[in-house]
Amino acid sequence: MSIAKNTELSFSRVFDAPRALVWKAWTDPSHIEQWWGPNGFTGQSCKMDLR
Repeated sequence: MSIAKNTELSFSRVFDAPRALVWKAWTDPSHIEQWWGPNGFTGQSCKMDLR
């Protein structure tokens, strides 16, 4: 199996929440752990590199 080098993911959604909270939800690992994945899901590790 090979992974494409120039993979791009793009999506759009409107959230009924303050912009600062949405940013934290997507960039702060402690927030991501609360919502990423289905109900009952727990992750082993979460890191964000926002370069």
